[in-house]
Amino acid sequence: MIKDIAQGDIFFSLRKFAEGESYTVRYAESNHLLFITKGMASANILSDTDKSRAGFASGDIVFFPVSFDFNITFASPGEMMDISFDTTVDVFRELQKILTTKENSSLMEFNGRLRMKFPLNMYVMLIQSYLKDGVMDADLSAAKLTELFIIFRTYYNEQEVRLLFEPLACSLPEFKTMVYAKMNLKYNIEQLAMACNMSKRTFERRFSEVFGGIPPYEWLQKQKAKKMLRMASCAGTTISDIIQEFDFYDPSHLYKFTKKQFGLSPEELLDRKK
Repeated sequence: MIKDIAQGDIFFSLRKFAEGESYTVRYAESNHLLFITKGMASANILSDTDKSRAGFASGDIVFFPVSFDFNITFASPGEMMDISFDTTVDVFRELQKILTTKENSSLMEFNGRLRMKFPLNMYVMLIQSYLKDGVMDADLSAAKLTELFIIFRTYYNEQEVRLLFEPLACSLPEFKTMVYAKMNLKYNIEQLAMACNMSKRTFERRFSEVFGGIPPYEWLQKQKAKKMLRMASCAGTTISDIIQEFDFYDPSHLYKFTKKQFGLSPEELLDRKK
């Protein structure tokens, strides 16, 4: 790995590989968008029902949605940029803009890959420079992810984007979309269930079915931790800001949360941005 930066629910990484070296992700909790910037590689994709293999070369883009197991092996010295991100309702809406507003046009030969073209190749080069120089922060990370979807929406036709992101578009059934839309990090489970017009018991059962068995309380805590990490990385954020944003009772309540989620005190969490 050359350089990486995590900003809450967005993670940028730039990696170098020797010939025969692999990159493996199991039980992915985020979506992975990979940009092969140098070399030749092969990907093994393992899901519950099938196993497939595809080859990729410099200039190719490949997408693996949340929960996919995959392995990328480089047949020659190579480089790859990985952008991983949660399927938030904002990301889903950006994708829906592409899949419902772009006109269909002639489709390039796909064969499991999408090719980088201008200005996406310039975008990738810029992100690589940012990562190497260590200038990425939370705000820039979020802005660059939004910019990426604008590039896809503007410079690729709907069929191309659909072939790349179809698993993501299909991964948000109506219930999951509703949960993201109604989610308020100040809510407890009863309040979130009420916002979704369900009883607590029905909500918990449905949540377990759709979100892969994770209890809703644990899921909410993870969402709160991700947003807090991003907020803490912004200059000027204070402990009082965090207490107010997440509706903690007092500083001791916040201390227990950050210790459990990050292994850090609130002060140590804020000091990480310095």
